[in-house]
Amino acid sequence: MGGVTVFNEKTGVVKNITESEGLPSHMVYGLIDNGDKVWISTTKGIASIDKKKYTVTSYHPNHGWQGTEFSEGAYYQDFKGNLFFGGVEGLNYFNPRTICSSNSKAKLN
Repeated sequence: MGGVTVFNEKTGVVKNITESEGLPSHMVYGLIDNGDKVWISTTKGIASIDKKKYTVTSYHPNHGWQGTEFSEGAYYQDFKGNLFFGGVEGLNYFNPRTICSSNSKAKLN
């Protein structure tokens, strides 16, 4: 099994989220509740889960992380909202409000 179970108190919905839903790995090492998203570090990268839609956005190592694997218990959120995730090759930190994602698809000719 593995993954993350999310409970929405307002709706009473319980949702189990695994690799099938887009998590980089079922081995979750860190979890930070940050407003409308939950941020997760795993053995294969970082992901965020939208708490209303239960959608997963994965940020794999090619997005600039210190390495593939993050470390168990090595996560923190400071008073400014910056998230810190430690891994086997160092430390990554970022502010999730500054991350822009694009849903556009590349045109293939």
